[in-house]
Order: sequence, then structure tokens, then C-alpha cells
Amino acid sequence: MSHVFDLKKIQSLLKNFNALTDFHVSLFNDELVAIAGYQSARSPCDPIRTCRQGLIACQDCDRAAFQAAVRRKTPV
Repeated sequence: MSHVFDLKKIQSLLKNFNALTDFHVSLFNDELVAIAGYQSARSPCDPIRTCRQGLIACQDCDRAAFQAAVRRKTPV
């Protein structure tokens, strides 16, 4: 996939989007492996991810969103 997209431009776009929205956004391949992403130094999710339960819940949420995008063939 890296040969299809200009990852430097995508990374810049994600950084700008994060600066405007404070949302963490990532681009995943079809195996749920992150290809690009940007998260500011402090994320509102950081305190949640400090405990194992919170981290697992975040990963489950990401996985569910990924699976929904695959089913719908649209971004989530």
C-alpha cells in the first residue's frame, strides 16, 4: 500500500487534521495494521489507555470501527 499513497503527504494531512480537531486519526491496511497516523503529545484518550482494561477497550473500539468500514466499504 505504501507504493500507492504518498505517506509523507498523508502524514502531513493527518497532522493538520489533528491540529484542527484534536482527534487522533490513523490509516490502516486491510489487516488492521496502522500505516500512518498522528496523535498530539497529549490525547484525551491517554488516561484511559494507562490501564489494561482501558487499552483493550480502545483497541476493541478501533477494531469494531475497522470491521464496520470493511463491511460498508466506506470510511468510519
